[in-house]
Amino acid sequence: MLAVETLWMSFTDFAPPLLGGIPFQFLVQYADVGTPSINRFVSDLAPKNKPPGMSAENWRRALRLAPLRRVGWSINTVQAFERVAAGTNTNTMGDVMHVMAESMVAEGVVHLEMAPSGRLHRVMIHNMARDMGLRTESQGVGEGRYVVVTK
Repeated sequence: MLAVETLWMSFTDFAPPLLGGIPFQFLVQYADVGTPSINRFVSDLAPKNKPPGMSAENWRRALRLAPLRRVGWSINTVQAFERVAAGTNTNTMGDVMHVMAESMVAEGVVHLEMAPSGRLHRVMIHNMARDMGLRTESQGVGEGRYVVVTK
């Protein structure tokens, strides 16, 4: 069961000059961080504690990805991730999450061209990237359509 938290956010406190000083609110839904599928991948890439048998070098790499644990996954991302994960090799999902996490923590400019994929997979990448603070754009045509991730 997916737990969802609904928040009303207001920009009156954060950015009064927006929209000519007119206050506005919007509704945001975030999935509970306890969602098994996406969090399993996050835990594998950025564990809180050093797993037994993990080398010091791999532990340093995992620590570098710690900001991934603080990402607030939107309900759209969680749902897309769950649908894609249900029909995809989990190694592929882990690879996508790893590349996205490395892009998120990278210093400087990032330009990453993902492999061509189907619509649902591209939607998942767009959603994940947005939640991670990255920008995306789809390019290509038909079967060759792919996502470009930038920072």
